[in-house]
Amino acid sequence: MLVSIATLTALFLAEALSRVIPIPPEPPIKIFDDKIGFRLRPGMSGTWTVENPGSFTFNSFGFRDVEWTKRKKRRYRIAVLGDSFVEGLQVDLHQTFPKLLEKLVPNAEFMNFGITGQGQVEQLLTYRTYVRPFRPDLVILAF
Repeated sequence: MLVSIATLTALFLAEALSRVIPIPPEPPIKIFDDKIGFRLRPGMSGTWTVENPGSFTFNSFGFRDVEWTKRKKRRYRIAVLGDSFVEGLQVDLHQTFPKLLEKLVPNAEFMNFGITGQGQVEQLLTYRTYVRPFRPDLVILAF
């Protein structure tokens, strides 16, 4: 009986505190995309403060990376698809998984197509819609 009362009291206090302490809303960084569901807001930049603070910039395609162009010289192009681990919103761009790989592999360009919350179905749609036109030499699916 005492355990039940203590549990109910703890739950009541937790509920009361969750209503009093404001939780900052996540900034509107995603937009609806009728082809893949959601993607990052193209051209947006700022500082992520929800978890670990890190600055971010999204390219004109709506992905967390530098601006991509068609190939001028022959570089090995590698597309990386994945979820928040690939996107790496909580760290600066040079600390993301694809950019760390880019430092290790000379003469290769790693393209970050990661979006938080994407599963394999959305990643397949992202590949078909956004990755394939860039004609990468290799595609890495991180799951």
